[in-house]
This record gives sequence, structure tokens and C-alpha cells, in this order.
Amino acid sequence: HGLFLEQLRISGEQLATAVTIDQLHASIAAVIQRFELNAALVAVFAPGDAGQLYPLVCMNEGTFWVPSSAPYDAELLLPDVMCYSGERRSLTVMPLTFESERLGVLVLDLPAESDVLTLLREQIGSALKSVRTYEAKLIEERLRSQAQEERGIAAERLRSLNLIAGGVAHDLNNVLGPLTALPEIIIRDLNERNSIPLPTEVVEDLHTIQQAGLRASETIRDL
Repeated sequence: HGLFLEQLRISGEQLATAVTIDQLHASIAAVIQRFELNAALVAVFAPGDAGQLYPLVCMNEGTFWVPSSAPYDAELLLPDVMCYSGERRSLTVMPLTFESERLGVLVLDLPAESDVLTLLREQIGSALKSVRTYEAKLIEERLRSQAQEERGIAAERLRSLNLIAGGVAHDLNNVLGPLTALPEIIIRDLNERNSIPLPTEVVEDLHTIQQAGLRASETIRDL
């Protein structure tokens, strides 16, 4: 019993250091080997989906199997690779939980009445919850960084557009300056040089040019 408690202490420390799913996989595999189990399974629910289980760690007859990424129906409890042929065996199947949250299923060949099983289940459930919390924070941070980056890109584009618009407005104002100022000068000069008043249509055309230039200036100011 004392040996089991020492093994639990070591496994608890090892599981507590896992922050990624790969690290958790390695830690659980090491724990299973430490307890010299012959069969073990840790399968987890996908977040928000209690109908499918994804094998995380799988050992059968003392041999680890590489978990498939494909889920299986949670009602089956065990994937095909855990189904025995030949010798009859007894397995203990328990839910993996953290407080009231269902995380998955733990299957071990330890007897159900073993205190070690209960404590080990709590350790694995706590470690799995910690990993999921850490991964959720990473996703949140990544989304926040992505949003900040997108806002920065949008702001930089707006600054670029501002510079372009300012440059275009400046150039157009230089072009439109004569259109708004010269018509009045032309009318005055022609009236001073000629005793005969300018034809009405000429004056109207010059005023039309001037008004068009003023409207264009207003558009540029809006830009």
C-alpha cells in the first residue's frame, strides 16, 4: 500500500507538469507503465460533444497502441483495439471528470475497489482539465493577437489611404486653382481692354468654368 501511495505521489507530480496534450499523453503513458498495468485506456470527449470519444492513451495486453484520431461512439466505452479475444479479463471503467464536468472515460485493469484507482482517476481528470484550460487560453490569446494584428493592418491601410488622399487633394487643388481664379481676371482684363462689353455667352461660359472649379474644390475637401 505504501508503494502504491509513493507511485501516486510521483504520478501526481508528473501529471501536474503537463500543459499540452502531447505532454499529457506522455505523462499518462509513464504512469501506466509505473503501475505495471496490462490494459489501460484514456478516452476524452470532444468539447461540447458527449456522444463521441477520442482515444488519448491506449494499452492492450501490455502493448501501447498509437491512438487513432477517429472517434468512436461513447456508448461502446471501448475502441475496437481494446476488445479482447481469447482470455477473459475484468476491467474497471470509470468516468473522467473535473468537478461536475464530464471529460472522458478511464479504463484500467485495477480492481474497482482499489483506492489507487480513485486517486489516479482524480489525478488524470485534473491534469486533463488543466491541459484543456491551457489550450483554451492559448486559442484565446491567438485570436486576440490576430484581432490586434488585423486592427493594426486596417489602421495602417487607413493611414496609407489618408496620405494618398491628401496627396491627390493637394495636386488637384493646384490644378483647380487657375480654374477658380482666372475667369474673374479674364473678364476684368477683357472689359478693361475693350470698350464693347463682353458677349453674355462668353461671361456665362467663364462663370460656368469657375463654378465647376469651385464644385470640384468642394469634392476635394470632402475627400
